Amino acid sequence: MGDYMHIYLDESGCEKAEEPFVVGIFCTWRPELWRDIVADQKRSAGFSGRLHFHRISNSPNDNRYLATSRIFNRLLKYKKTWYARFMYVSEDKLPLWHEMFP
Repeated sequence: MGDYMHIYLDESGCEKAEEPFVVGIFCTWRPELWRDIVADQKRSAGFSGRLHFHRISNSPNDNRYLATSRIFNRLLKYKKTWYARFMYVSEDKLPLWHEMFP
């Protein structure tokens, strides 16, 4: 599987967004590592749902926040196996975003 780059994308379902949001893209050549880490950390955090940026709060009582935090902390131990890029679409840039998705 190391011959291909696997890409995971979360645009928060915001093609028609009316509020600021984040787009994230994660790339790895070790998808099995990602699957194992995500499954283990979600289970460890007691979270069985889907992880979406727009639903994550910064409350330590939010299982989605806890699972996401654990996933990133675990992935940080595996340098050079993945990278990520994020784009923040601010309120003043929403009109430009809407032009891209009429």
